[in-house]
Amino acid sequence: MSEAVRRRHELVDAKRPEGLSSLLANDVEFHSPVMFAPQKGKADSELYLTAAFHVLFNDSFRYVRQMIGERDAALEFELELDDVHINGVDLITWNQENQITSFK
Repeated sequence: MSEAVRRRHELVDAKRPEGLSSLLANDVEFHSPVMFAPQKGKADSELYLTAAFHVLFNDSFRYVRQMIGERDAALEFELELDDVHINGVDLITWNQENQITSFK
């Protein structure tokens, strides 16, 4: 498993969004299914990913499948939110310093 994915899992398991800053590259782009354009830069990306921590990472959240390449990964997840079953995928790309450069 890559260092970036391992660190992502640690933050999710601990429900600690404050660790995101060191995981995100300064030029990261965050692509959200509810936004019309990507959020560019660490500050905006961290803001949206922190919000996702508070909304999605309840006790039912779990990653169910991973496909990890040299510099990218697809992490499939499931959770229950307000009696709705949610199934989604995090698409993550990282640089040589193991900082996330793209999160979708």
